[in-house]
Amino acid sequence: MVEVPSIAVFIICLIGCSVQSFFLGKRCGIQDCLAYLQQEGVIDLEEEDGL
Repeated sequence: MVEVPSIAVFIICLIGCSVQSFFLGKRCGIQDCLAYLQQEGVIDLEEEDGL
């Protein structure tokens, strides 16, 4: 039978993995989206002078 401490460790690891995957996917997804929009000519990512 599975013991309670084993279940707790598993749940903590599962939560940590989920949070890390969420933030990694969010960061890479935004970068890929901006690169795609720039390639399609929808947006221009040139830096403006004076900012």
